[in-house]
Amino acid sequence: MQIKAHRNSDNYPQEQTAPHGATDSEQMRSTPRRITVTRLNVGNLDRLVRLLLGLFLIGFAATGEIGPWGYIGIVLVLTAVVAYCPLYSVFGFSTTSR
Repeated sequence: MQIKAHRNSDNYPQEQTAPHGATDSEQMRSTPRRITVTRLNVGNLDRLVRLLLGLFLIGFAATGEIGPWGYIGIVLVLTAVVAYCPLYSVFGFSTTSR
């Protein structure tokens, strides 16, 4: 079997066609996976602040000092770890130097 692939300048397949009569499973095995890379939008200083504030809020929520709303710190820790904030994307904001 031969698969035709049209490639763009980055050498990633844009469109592929399977030979006539190929089954879906044969076509799926021969189709490369596409990788989606999201642009990071949380800079290092922002990440550090989010991580510390998130851990602070989680700690105080766990001890009962500020109530259950403090568990919002989990969101801050997660966005610090992955260096991506969905709200920044919505508003087109970024704290990275790239």
